[in-house]
Amino acid sequence: FDLCFLVQSSDFKVMVNGSLFVQYFHRVPFHRVDTISVNGSVQLSYISFQTQTVIHTVQSTPGQMFSTPAIPPMMYPHPAYPMPFITTIPGGLYPSKSIILSGTVLPSAQRCGSCVKLTPSRWPWMVSTCLNTTIA
Repeated sequence: FDLCFLVQSSDFKVMVNGSLFVQYFHRVPFHRVDTISVNGSVQLSYISFQTQTVIHTVQSTPGQMFSTPAIPPMMYPHPAYPMPFITTIPGGLYPSKSIILSGTVLPSAQRCGSCVKLTPSRWPWMVSTCLNTTIA
């Protein structure tokens, strides 16, 4: 599976395997979200935190185009992430930031989920926005 959480100013868009799955309004201000967790019967193989940017080009001579350098996305490739997997979101959330997860649902799965949440240190209670799926 491939999951992409795209942060927009008023809502999240969640893409599953390249198709829009759900879009929902923020339950808490997105700038307060600082953690993501993944749990369930899944094998997580990739996680990346990216900012969508427009890459401008510079023309030095007629007919030659050079890309300006871009900052590479923050990636955490790892052969086997521990489950549940919990990590901070580098730089927090803001519009145009996306979180990309890739992995495999295990044959024993009945349900899996991914959450972005506030840590208890920010608020006295845990607030989360979760995508949970029941496997049929």
